Amino acid sequence: MMYRETKDRSYLDQARHIAEYMLNHPNMPADLIPYYDYDAPGSPTPSAMLPPGR
Repeated sequence: MMYRETKDRSYLDQARHIAEYMLNHPNMPADLIPYYDYDAPGSPTPSAMLPPGR
């Protein structure tokens, strides 16, 4: 939004850096829906999030 309003390229560059960091984080789930805190103790693992019987 800041880039759109200001056309200041540094805002766009920063947004891209943040997206790159998040999409390439080693704890990013395969569905690319990030957890609130990647490193929180007890963060769900993908298998823990499946319904029973799967």
